[in-house]
Amino acid sequence: MRRVRYRRELTQEQLAEAAGLSLGAVKAIENGKRAGRPATLRALAQALGVSTTDLLIPSTGTSVIRADVEPDGLMGVRRALTPPIGIELEAPAEDVTVEAWQSTLRYTERLYTEDRYDDVLESIPVLLDEARILYAGGEARPLAQAYLYTAQALTQLRRLDLANHALDKAAVVAREISDELVEVWAASIQCWAMLLQRRFREVEALALATADRIEPKLSAPPSYQLATWGWLMCRASAAAVRDARTDDAEAYMRQARSAAAKLGGDRPAEGWAPPPVRGFGETVVGYKSVENAILVGDHGKGIELAGRISPSTVPTVNNRHRHQLDLAAAHVASGDHPAAIGRLLDLRDAAPEWLKHQGYARGVVRDLVEYRRRAYAEPLGVLADHVGLPV
Repeated sequence: MRRVRYRRELTQEQLAEAAGLSLGAVKAIENGKRAGRPATLRALAQALGVSTTDLLIPSTGTSVIRADVEPDGLMGVRRALTPPIGIELEAPAEDVTVEAWQSTLRYTERLYTEDRYDDVLESIPVLLDEARILYAGGEARPLAQAYLYTAQALTQLRRLDLANHALDKAAVVAREISDELVEVWAASIQCWAMLLQRRFREVEALALATADRIEPKLSAPPSYQLATWGWLMCRASAAAVRDARTDDAEAYMRQARSAAAKLGGDRPAEGWAPPPVRGFGETVVGYKSVENAILVGDHGKGIELAGRISPSTVPTVNNRHRHQLDLAAAHVASGDHPAAIGRLLDLRDAAPEWLKHQGYARGVVRDLVEYRRRAYAEPLGVLADHVGLPV
């Protein structure tokens, strides 16, 4: 309660007046001498502009976004991914064409791009159901793609065990139809999921082994194969730099840079691929180079490298958001707090739902809050509220 009161710049007397309580009651609760009745806590929470739950969590900066509370649409995704074994579920009555399924996929991707994650979760069971109908009719690739897309969305939402389950299913279908590239895409998404689980050596091993399977000739025409290979080098670099092996990380990044240079500004035109693959290029490699510099503590270099990156809409919006978050972290570390706050507020305006799901963002805001500069109290309060950080 004290932490939130400080953020609101209220004295104990002002809080007592706003909550309709005695000063003695506020002091006793804040000092831990009294627990406070539910009605009292509710009055205090209303006066502070937070939920009652926010006043009951530990005061160590623990996120108020509870990992055990599932989004409403997740149960539908869980049912679609893990139907009861041996029970034939009733299939939708209508016929589905590949063209109709592709429309569903495009719509779901648009929802994802707009950070409408609740709607994405609602659409995934439809995407999977339609793909299963096509699979039963002999069209297998849409089902592998649907599982891949599901895994990407679940990884973004940090539902990593479910994401890996979807990746397993995608790989099974890809092997069944001998589609090596789809199988490789599944491995690339798994690298992302395992990075989030801090399984760095496994990520590096998987990325390198998978890249060896598809290593393209840089003299060949640009393709999704080359873009995928470049992404795998980025994954290996991300794992190595987090494993404190900066030389290896830079070596992998040089490989990714070579692939991006070959692709240039042209986009491969081979049909569908996961959005990160479609967005791979020199800008993405620039983003990842900035991220590596910041991870090793060279924040000045990270900011300098960012200044050399030409603005581009080719990378996915999530990669662009992540780059801005990296720069906010660099500004905090270098002492430029107004610049950090400005980037975070811009992110909150541009991608409010995406920002809420980023544990990284809560860490950056927590670092800012530690300075407790009065001049920043209001914007920090707004950001802390948005990312679910009690301060």
